[in-house]
Amino acid sequence: MKFSIPLLMLPALALAQPTADYFPGETFDAAKPTPESVLGFGIGDWHLRFDQQQAYLAKLAQQSDRIKPISIGRTTEQREQVLLAISSPQNLKDLDAIRQAHLQVRDGKRDPKLPAIVWLGYSVHGDEPSGANAAPLVAYWLAASQDQKVKAILDNTIVLIDPALNPDGMDRYANFANNQQGRHNSDSLSHRSRWQDFPAGRLSHYGFDLNRDWLLLTHPASQNRIRFWQQWMPQVFGDFHEMGPHGTFFFQPGVASRVNPLTPKENQAITKELAKDVAKGLDQQGRLYYTGESFDDFYWGKASSYGDAMGAIGILYEQARARGQRVATPFGDMTFTFTIENQLTASRQLLAGVLRNKERLADYQAAFFKDARKAAASDKIKGLVLKNPGDQARLDDLARVLTSHGIAVNQLGKDLELDGQKLKAGRDLYLSLDQPQYRLIKSVFGTATDFEDNTFYDVSAWNLGYAYNIQALAVGSWDNGASLAGQPWAPAKKVPPKVTPAYAWAFDWADSRAPALLADLLRADVKVFSLGSASDNGQVRLKAGDMLIPAGAQQPQGLLATLAELSARHGIALKAMDSGLSQSGADLGSPGLQRVKAPKLGLLVGRDIHAQRAGGAWQSLDTQAGVEVTLLEDSVLPWLDLGEFTHLLVPASAPLALNGAQGARLKRWVEQGGRLILMTDAVAWGVQQGLLNAELADDQARLAQFPTDQLSYADRDSHRAQTLIAGTQVLADLDSSHPLNFGLGSKRLPLMRDHEVMLAEVKGPFSVLARYDAKPLLAGFMAQPNRDALAGTPAAIAQHLGRGSVVAFLDDVSFRGIQRGSERWLSNALYFDF
Repeated sequence: MKFSIPLLMLPALALAQPTADYFPGETFDAAKPTPESVLGFGIGDWHLRFDQQQAYLAKLAQQSDRIKPISIGRTTEQREQVLLAISSPQNLKDLDAIRQAHLQVRDGKRDPKLPAIVWLGYSVHGDEPSGANAAPLVAYWLAASQDQKVKAILDNTIVLIDPALNPDGMDRYANFANNQQGRHNSDSLSHRSRWQDFPAGRLSHYGFDLNRDWLLLTHPASQNRIRFWQQWMPQVFGDFHEMGPHGTFFFQPGVASRVNPLTPKENQAITKELAKDVAKGLDQQGRLYYTGESFDDFYWGKASSYGDAMGAIGILYEQARARGQRVATPFGDMTFTFTIENQLTASRQLLAGVLRNKERLADYQAAFFKDARKAAASDKIKGLVLKNPGDQARLDDLARVLTSHGIAVNQLGKDLELDGQKLKAGRDLYLSLDQPQYRLIKSVFGTATDFEDNTFYDVSAWNLGYAYNIQALAVGSWDNGASLAGQPWAPAKKVPPKVTPAYAWAFDWADSRAPALLADLLRADVKVFSLGSASDNGQVRLKAGDMLIPAGAQQPQGLLATLAELSARHGIALKAMDSGLSQSGADLGSPGLQRVKAPKLGLLVGRDIHAQRAGGAWQSLDTQAGVEVTLLEDSVLPWLDLGEFTHLLVPASAPLALNGAQGARLKRWVEQGGRLILMTDAVAWGVQQGLLNAELADDQARLAQFPTDQLSYADRDSHRAQTLIAGTQVLADLDSSHPLNFGLGSKRLPLMRDHEVMLAEVKGPFSVLARYDAKPLLAGFMAQPNRDALAGTPAAIAQHLGRGSVVAFLDDVSFRGIQRGSERWLSNALYFDF
């Protein structure tokens, strides 16, 4: 195999070569369609749209007995996710039997006669297109090649090709890039093809990064993919990405000191061995590459490292990007075709390496799960009890995520008392650590705060108990943990609640489904009121913040049918009450009763706004809270009529859009009765614009606690890492009497902190609804000076300004769609006065 295209590319039309030129000197079955015979153009001429890619692969599969397409579901935008199983005709005939036999690996068993199972996943970031454009070439090579080495791969391997890990983002970017393409294409980094709008093709729908969603499973595309993963348990996962244009080609192993400590050392040894084959292929072509100097393997929620958590070898490949047809680099002009060639080479060479290491890979995966059971047996912790937080839906949602990853979840089998808390059989859940996914349980409920290397490519903590605000209580060996497992968990069956005539009906605001029910009730013109304090009329005990539907305030026609239909849709019982007179607490007609009105919400998005913060808020409000969200483009903010909105949410700072003039305009809008909601570093902007009566913490004083006078130049990266707060779980203490904390269900709230903005002082009484705990760090890395600086400072504040108000959350309360505890703050900021 020899490629002759040099690194310095000719700056001509930069059009791609025909398929044969990607495989010089190789022989293919002429009956199998080439990409250009179906598409009408060669790979690399244009950026493939998802439908074009799928059309070619479907045609290829129709004409090849080496390919079996497998549909695994649909994305948010309803694009079908189809993987290709590619192998010898006999293996494909026995495919399900091979799969079933291989799944015994979870019990530490392996069958030496089985083929290796490799998953190649391309372009989880849709604007990193070389992978998704190389995938058809990889499929063609496997389906049509007459080379005996390829036939050996097919006889000994099941290759699962996921040609576009992010179909929605791939389409978005392909359309964008093709719209900027001409006959003579610029190589300038200033060219518009490098500057996308919201949401960029990197992201999926709602502006989510699917490469961070493998553990969290917020999106349908991820849920479908992990369900398929658990059905196959591949031994190797190739994860094909792009990086900045000034690099070359990276492949793992990455930085040795930044590997998750739960990953066995043999994983990295095999990764290094497989790297030899890729290096060999790139060497033959004279291509530049590197390993070991960047990218970590720490966060198990990324594509390549998720494989590490599953006993596979996950390998990241990062090609310098062209972002268009060509781009100027320090090494000369780099074309789109060049980037595709490197991804093709890496794919082919990875499969060669798998064939060479087939036995070692099978041994490793079996030992991974066998050793996990041994580690569980010696662990002083035998299991975890997940305490029901008074919100069955939230507990079920967490259990659903855990079981999706192959973790066995059971009902708690007997009552017990643990850490002073009474736990109840059938209500709470139990995770035994004695199971194949022992390591994953340790990971997703990890509380580590000390690390060998304090530099992280992504978050340093991802405890799902903290994210869902659900306590995970450890059971020691003295608790006889093995006897605590009851029946396997299953989501509660939906029984339509009955709605009968009454004086009034109420529902629990602590239920995570309550905001969506409220939104639908308001859309149906049902008048709903919130309780300002607790009430007990002898029939129903209500808490502050619970919602009341007085029958006398409604239009009676069709009311019961509407209530019954919406109650059943959301699975929430409407508690019937015959009287408004309370035996204790406030009567139902109390002056503390407040009418709840449907918000008219605008969410600021755009090129100048952090897309994932905006997307997380949008997804949470849309899919969890059921709220209609108007997306406001930041670049046209000066021309928008803000008067139509009751609420505006600014999820992150926007230095260009939110200048002084717009700050003054928003201040007038608030003073006239609007509610402005600020998150993360937008809070700093709010203080600077006089929208908040508060002072920012002195960041220079914080940084002064990290002296540099004794450091060398080589220490600069580690020093910077010390100063950052980059994906750490922290604890806030709540003022549970504050209306914006109604329904949160506890006096303490875990948050995800990923920036350094802090408040020093808040002026005005009763403004602070949460403060960071005196010992704020729950999990992840945070240097001691940062802990000291954060301790006791405000985490959330709410203040009046004229006839309106400003609510400020210092953290991303809907971080990656997984902060199921703190996301309630968004709904409260829409519905409650204070």
